[in-house]
Amino acid sequence: MAERGHDYIAGDYSIADMACFQWVVPRERQRQRLADFPHLARWFECVHARPATGRAYARALVINSAPVVDDAAKQVLFGQDAATVR
Repeated sequence: MAERGHDYIAGDYSIADMACFQWVVPRERQRQRLADFPHLARWFECVHARPATGRAYARALVINSAPVVDDAAKQVLFGQDAATVR
């Protein structure tokens, strides 16, 4: 992934690492093994170990656990048709 001697894609940690990391996270659902890609595995562990990465994924658990659309919004979005709209 990154050049030899560099921990990250572009040398220093950058937006490139942030953008690419999320594509590797669901690797198991894609039947990919990090062990098959040692440079990618090393890079992934470097990014994963960053405190900000842990905070971001912990925050995502909170955000993603909230309902996207509540029952009242569902009624407005899906519970009417042209005959019932006033």
